[in-house]
Amino acid sequence: MARSAGSMRAAGKTPNELGRLCFSANDRTKKAYSDQTDDYWYWRCRSAEIEWVCNVVSAILFRLGYKPLLPDQPTVRAMEKLANVIVKSDGVLATYDNKKARRIPQK
Repeated sequence: MARSAGSMRAAGKTPNELGRLCFSANDRTKKAYSDQTDDYWYWRCRSAEIEWVCNVVSAILFRLGYKPLLPDQPTVRAMEKLANVIVKSDGVLATYDNKKARRIPQK
């Protein structure tokens, strides 16, 4: 699956770095809009992609009992996505379902 410019920009960031990245992406989008630049939609889509990554990370943080990255997050859609996320920790694949981690047999 191809990765978008926004999700590649968000890769490997800490939660604090993601929050700052989201705010700066939104500022860049607002500037492109106010300046009526030809690349406005590039910046708008990039900002939306970063915001989606932050939203899913906020769902993870919320589920673990931490404060989400942004005040309006996580959304219901991000919580639904989290329910289907497969994570790899210590070489073991697991999926989260109803607040429990379930191991997935590896072939």
